[in-house]
Amino acid sequence: MAKCAVVVAGDPDPELRALATRYDALLRTQSDLLMPEDNEVVGALRGESIDPQSPGSAPRFQQARATLGWGEKSDAKALRSIAEALGTSSLLVVRRKRGLAEIVVFDATAAQFFEGEKGADEAAERALPWLMARISSASRRAAHREVQSPPSAAPRSTKASGQRVRQNPAKQKVREKEKGAALAQPPAKSTKEAPSGARGWMRANWAYFVAGALLVGAVSFFVLTRDRSDDSGPTLRVNAQDPSPEPALLRWH
Repeated sequence: MAKCAVVVAGDPDPELRALATRYDALLRTQSDLLMPEDNEVVGALRGESIDPQSPGSAPRFQQARATLGWGEKSDAKALRSIAEALGTSSLLVVRRKRGLAEIVVFDATAAQFFEGEKGADEAAERALPWLMARISSASRRAAHREVQSPPSAAPRSTKASGQRVRQNPAKQKVREKEKGAALAQPPAKSTKEAPSGARGWMRANWAYFVAGALLVGAVSFFVLTRDRSDDSGPTLRVNAQDPSPEPALLRWH
């Protein structure tokens, strides 16, 4: 079952808090959707005043919410931490953009915002199908990720059920003596004698003569053909007056 929570990003003015309260109440009417049950945490996410000495987790959620409002890229990390602490796959974010209140849906698994916003002037009931489609999509993505990442199997033990394998001391001493004798023997000398004289020297160094001849031929070819052509070929350049724009933040559709 999907789980969602409502968070106010930025300055929690009365209009944003009222909008968050309205959508929180609307989402709680959905039988196939879970919402946070701790009223103090719910209030902290809306930006309500919370006692810093409260023994619960509400003060920590209040601190995390206070870091929001500096843009989607900056908010994504804090929103994902809030979602992980709540156990939700998505968050309904209430914020103000260019002076107007709006709501957006954040996918906690992808750490991205869904495309599209809803304004404060639109009826919450009319926006419900739009909301549920995004919340369900985020829930399916989270479930798919759990299926694709099963827990790793425990490593196999190299010992057989705790039993220790004991070796025969006599056989072990014989093997050690054989290894020592093999290491003490000097390396065998090669029975093949190297050819002597000028003929043997040529056999050992003929490859160098061939490589030298090829090098001389290649250098002569480039020297003879260098002045016959002045075609320099295309050159890649960067247009400093038309730089590539920074890639936009990816959004889920």
